Amino acid sequence: AVAPSVCRSGCGRAGGGGDAMAQVAAAWRGDCNVAREARLPPASISRRRQSVAALLIVAAGSTLAAVAFSGARLLNFAGIAGDRRIKGLVQRPLAAPAPHATGSSLLPRRGVMTELQPFLEEHELEVGQPKPHVRIKKRRGKTFRIIDHGRIVEEIPREKVTIVPSESSSDITKQIMEARKQGDLLPFLEDALQAPSFKARHVSVALKALAEVKELAPQVFKKFDFESSLAIDLLATRGAQLVHKEGAGLGTETIAVAWYSLAYVAEDVPKLCNGLGSEMARMVMNEAPYFEPEEDVYIVRGINLLWRWLGENEPKIQSKILPVMMEPRKFELARHWLRRNRLKEQLYFRAFHHLNQQSPELNLPLYPAPKGRPKFGEQPRIGCRFGNRRGKNRHTMIR
Repeated sequence: AVAPSVCRSGCGRAGGGGDAMAQVAAAWRGDCNVAREARLPPASISRRRQSVAALLIVAAGSTLAAVAFSGARLLNFAGIAGDRRIKGLVQRPLAAPAPHATGSSLLPRRGVMTELQPFLEEHELEVGQPKPHVRIKKRRGKTFRIIDHGRIVEEIPREKVTIVPSESSSDITKQIMEARKQGDLLPFLEDALQAPSFKARHVSVALKALAEVKELAPQVFKKFDFESSLAIDLLATRGAQLVHKEGAGLGTETIAVAWYSLAYVAEDVPKLCNGLGSEMARMVMNEAPYFEPEEDVYIVRGINLLWRWLGENEPKIQSKILPVMMEPRKFELARHWLRRNRLKEQLYFRAFHHLNQQSPELNLPLYPAPKGRPKFGEQPRIGCRFGNRRGKNRHTMIR
């Protein structure tokens, strides 16, 4: 029998009977008889060495890439966490800023050596100057620009557009209301009253606009110069002519609103009342039997406001206008409608109460009261108790 060959390197393994791992190790060393017995040529041994080295290089490169990617993600998370109020540190440039650099020009830039500083907001980390937070808000008809969450508030002036009176009479009404909203009512009326498209119904709209300014903006109304205003002179003279000529064609609602609007501003604009009062009073007398219950409220309130003026300038109309409005059938219809409109009912009978105070001989009906309680404006009887159940304010007179 022939003894098995032994490896020259002293591994002590038989050449023909070793396991597979021993054969591969012998192939890597290259000086083992086992490699020759395994029939591995030197060229295949060198190729295997090259493939193993290449695998090791690829593995090392992928590991470095993974580490770099994880570092980049960590830095990005740190920047986002600063904006989310997580305490930490962020980088700032080490280089000294320029003498003219201020505020946002000191922001960090990419690729610059940095030092650790407290976190900044996310928009401050952007390259370049950040845009301020701007918000537009409207309040009481004015527009404001709010910058940096209320640090700076600027009012945006409204562009005033001069309203030119239209040649169409249907557009004059809209233009009067637009001029009232813009605060140019008197300048617009000065031009509109000289236009041929201005009609009698526009006189009622102009009076209503003046009354709305007094009611809704009393401080603005006080600033109007009615004495030297050409618009008031034209409205008093040309308005009276238009009402005398075209007044018969106006509706009862238009007449009622115009009458009350004139009475509402008569104390502040006596020139307007002296010019339009007589024509309007005659028109109310002619249309009195045809007014609806809702329109009666405007007429009675206007009579109350102009009662003294009527007594001085139109005593005949003053003596006739209330009996027409208090005709039994008409008064019952008005009371029936007013029961479903409590606010209008109070205004209606309050006007009667003030008329009774001005002229006690009229003896107009007072506000209807529940059973056992005095009427509106009536003196309570001696011993009358009309307070609440707890007994408070039991002897208070209703005013």
